[in-house]
Amino acid sequence: MQKINSRTWFPVAVFSLLAILAACSGMGIKLDPESETFYEYARLIMTDDETNIFKHLADKEERARFIQDFWDKRDPDPQTDANEFQEEFYYRISYANQRFRQGPPGWKTDRGRIFIYFGAPDKTEEWHPMQTQEEANAGVSVQSRIRGILRWTYYRYGLAIDIGTTTVVAQLLDMNSGKLLGSEGCHNQQASYGEDVISRMIFACGNAFSKNPIHLKLVGSLSVTNGSAFPKADISLKY
Repeated sequence: MQKINSRTWFPVAVFSLLAILAACSGMGIKLDPESETFYEYARLIMTDDETNIFKHLADKEERARFIQDFWDKRDPDPQTDANEFQEEFYYRISYANQRFRQGPPGWKTDRGRIFIYFGAPDKTEEWHPMQTQEEANAGVSVQSRIRGILRWTYYRYGLAIDIGTTTVVAQLLDMNSGKLLGSEGCHNQQASYGEDVISRMIFACGNAFSKNPIHLKLVGSLSVTNGSAFPKADISLKY
């Protein structure tokens, strides 16, 4: 395990990173309608190996067997007729389409993707902007100035970030079980401002009263790690 300089833990409240979600590349072959519908949604939870295999299946029959096996191995209780995992997944797709309609289909929005991956939040908070008297007199909508804020909090999930000298690693954890759900690392972009921590601290002190570029480099690194770790995370759809 790599040696780290600091570790930051915090509850995962808002996964705005879900801009965070990687787009899948196009299929190399034309799909039949059933396979196309399956892939459109299921690619959200496919592993890289499953995606690669599915893209190279030659005919409808092979894809049908793949689809059956895809859901069967995710069935939490094979003794029952229902596949609870599959039902929960499509329920979340449907819920997102009904509730999060801001142009694209709900399941393609940031809130829709978060709901599909993590389910209903443990806590929801909303802040609505207040209209000023001047705006009211002029008949101007407050939405033209500022949007409201919606924050979802998930107490079940936690994010651990290892900020190393050369590498930044993000780990998504189940806070109830301690299980590691997903992990991703990338080069620490701060390295361009010094090979060691002391050099970077000296640089940061010299830019204390400006928009510190070394801080922006760290934010960039975190965006890369978070955006890759969450879509790959082993997150249960049962809650």
